[in-house]
Amino acid sequence: MHLAGIDTNLLTTLDALLREQSVNRAARRIGLSPSATSHALGRLRAVLEDPLLVRAGRKMVLTPKAERLAPRVHEVVRDMARIFAPEPGLRPAALEREFRFAVEPACAPFVERRLGGAVARRAPNVRLTGHPGGDDPTAALRVGALDLAIGVFDGLPDDIELETLVVDPIVCLGRRGHPWLDRAPDLDAFVRATQIVSEPRSRADRALDRALADVDARRRRLQTVSQRTAIPFAVAGSDAVAVVSACFADSVAPLFDLQTLPMPLTVPAHRVQIAWHRRNAADQGHAWFRGQVTGLFARSAAHPSADAA
Repeated sequence: MHLAGIDTNLLTTLDALLREQSVNRAARRIGLSPSATSHALGRLRAVLEDPLLVRAGRKMVLTPKAERLAPRVHEVVRDMARIFAPEPGLRPAALEREFRFAVEPACAPFVERRLGGAVARRAPNVRLTGHPGGDDPTAALRVGALDLAIGVFDGLPDDIELETLVVDPIVCLGRRGHPWLDRAPDLDAFVRATQIVSEPRSRADRALDRALADVDARRRRLQTVSQRTAIPFAVAGSDAVAVVSACFADSVAPLFDLQTLPMPLTVPAHRVQIAWHRRNAADQGHAWFRGQVTGLFARSAAHPSADAA
């Protein structure tokens, strides 16, 4: 016999009949009319090939098969009730879970510096595992290798949900007291200055080079460092500058006594987003973790760092 051919709603009626041993009392328990409950008993007898309840004088008694079924049926109905019951409200302090996230390098110092502490204060049993971000996290999000990704994304498929975290301007980063602090250099001075870049080139550097090409200009003196995190070390203590995202500048400027400087041209800002797979949209724990990430960026936008302003 296939379950597809059975009305599983009959389980609730069967449980009530076996517990009450009365059609009328069972009907009241489950909110059906006596006639509907009696009809259901007839269907149950046919399916189970047993009378289940039989008259003994003025009352009904269970058959031997019904007695054997009663505890099992009650357990199944109880489990069904648990499955369909609303989930209790999330208590972060009791949450025990690992969240895997990827963040693009420009935002990594900002996120890594703040996220762990924010989560630990509210949910001490949550474990965070960070990964380097890329332009397309779709495959990792789909298979669950990542819970969410933070970055600048274009053309992701419909099953990937997106929320904008911040519009991230491109800024010039230099030491405190740099000659450009009071006024923007002209374009010629800007392209002749020593500028720190990393390999591979950052999104900010690529955007700057496109903006310069639009005005038929290019940078002349580039000093390359091996990774993005080496940029503030190279900028500090010299007149070299670097073009970075404001998110990156906001994180490193206070640590290295740096400031953002005027630029001679405008470079289009990037829209930083958080991405997750649609299957996690209604998960309470996942929604809570997304809220922690969006809250970091919201608080930063409301109270920008004075050192990076």
